[in-house]
Amino acid sequence: SRTVFDIERITLLPGIDPKVFKKLEKLSSGLGTNTMESFTIILEEFRLGDLPLKDFETVLIDMSHVNNSYEMLEMPAIDGVIGGDILADYNAVLDYGSKQLRLEGR
Repeated sequence: SRTVFDIERITLLPGIDPKVFKKLEKLSSGLGTNTMESFTIILEEFRLGDLPLKDFETVLIDMSHVNNSYEMLEMPAIDGVIGGDILADYNAVLDYGSKQLRLEGR
């Protein structure tokens, strides 16, 4: 799986220009649907906690259906979902007891 960001929320970040989004030919699946248009973008610099990621290619999808569900449950909106591309590459360890995700550099 790949890391995805909400296409609407990412455009709120400074320096993100929707004109550089590249549409993917295949429809994306997961997150409750398999008919979703998706785009890619290369983030020149992206930080996940203390982990800097340079020239990180990621997928953008419409996550409004997820955030609408979260709103009904009175939960905060999410910007995206960390995928196996990051979890595997950085040897992720999820500590459920302390609610922490630990990532190690390559």
